Amino acid sequence: MKTSQYISVANEALRALLAEIHAKKAYRRGYPKELSEKLGITENAASQAMRGRSAKTDLVKMIVEDFEKELKIRKTKPQKIDCKNMSLKDLVEKRLLPKNYSSIAAEMTGLSDKTIRVVVYVEKKRSEKAEKALRKLAAYNLENELLHRLQIINRALNEESPAVT
Repeated sequence: MKTSQYISVANEALRALLAEIHAKKAYRRGYPKELSEKLGITENAASQAMRGRSAKTDLVKMIVEDFEKELKIRKTKPQKIDCKNMSLKDLVEKRLLPKNYSSIAAEMTGLSDKTIRVVVYVEKKRSEKAEKALRKLAAYNLENELLHRLQIINRALNEESPAVT
């Protein structure tokens, strides 16, 4: 049986935007090496993230922060998503929760990862604490913030470079 890894909509969009920015050749020369030294990762891992093949949060955050400094863009936060009327199962099926939602919610609540997953998939098992944490995560999370900031950077890069026809 093949299992697929949960990837949020925001994570997929982050990858696509990173690939688009890479296609514009917006990264400065030597940036993968600089990024790898800052984060203590391989140059290949940094290069893969820049191409949109990986969207690890710490890597994307560093890329976003560097672009914001370079382009003099003020950091902003996205609007929260209204998910009060959605079931927890819907939040997962529509991929509105961040990539490691069960472990993040477990940290927030003091419950185990397994308990969080049971609360999501077994509707008879209810935990107000877990539900509250998951709704909070869906409404606002770091992936959504990074996506919002990367979209602003992409627009700034589009305005900066001449239009290609």
